[in-house]
Amino acid sequence: MVCVLCGLLGCATAPDFRHTTTAELRLRWGQDAEFINRPYEPSLARQHRTHEKEVIEHELLRRYEAGETNAYLAIFQGQISPATTRSVDVRVHP
Repeated sequence: MVCVLCGLLGCATAPDFRHTTTAELRLRWGQDAEFINRPYEPSLARQHRTHEKEVIEHELLRRYEAGETNAYLAIFQGQISPATTRSVDVRVHP
């Protein structure tokens, strides 16, 4: 019952997606984007899904910047490159 109300009315706290897989986050992000673009959805539900989509984008960007290339979204174009492609000084110091 609480989850249904939270889904309809929105939660006071942001959802925590740190333990959700990247594939699940990307799927949910796509579902949220599709839902938000439906003109006939109630504004409260659309507002909740917009917030959730933004939180997911933040989590995916955090993962992408940490080097997880699967977390990349096209909206990240121009953002910081993932850690795996950053220039790293690998010289050995005597």
